[in-house]
Amino acid sequence: MKNAKGQMLLEFVIAALIFFGILFFIISLLNTNVSRYSLSAVADSLESKAVRVSEMLLSEGMWDNGTYSPGLVAGRNVIDYGKLGRFRELCENNYTYVQLLLGLTTQGMAGKNAKDFYISIDDDRKNVMECGGKQRPATSANIRRYALSQNNTIVSLDIFVW
Repeated sequence: MKNAKGQMLLEFVIAALIFFGILFFIISLLNTNVSRYSLSAVADSLESKAVRVSEMLLSEGMWDNGTYSPGLVAGRNVIDYGKLGRFRELCENNYTYVQLLLGLTTQGMAGKNAKDFYISIDDDRKNVMECGGKQRPATSANIRRYALSQNNTIVSLDIFVW
């Protein structure tokens, strides 16, 4: 073999092509899989927020002296129409405050990382209450929960978070 200073050998070129081909394959494989897991993480996060909102609404809460905890039930899973009326009024007048109460935004962060929501409460006869935005994007989480009304009819709560 002769001394080849400053010249590329054929073996070096082949090794470099194989190395960069494998590197390109690994990077494209990672890019494809990471984006799939990223979308799944966003969906899981939205679903956990929707479950948390449904748990808050189906708790007893506190509505006295200007302190609001948005629970709508009196007793075990029995919707209190008085609390529901106060929640509807609060939702119609101050959507961003309801976002704060439900834990979908933090104080002073409204608009930046705030999650929007839509809540629909229906009994077997009519729509009792709607609250929030109705335009939902493709990536949203939906939770449906059931409770009883004070007159023993079934009430369904549909909660969307996006």
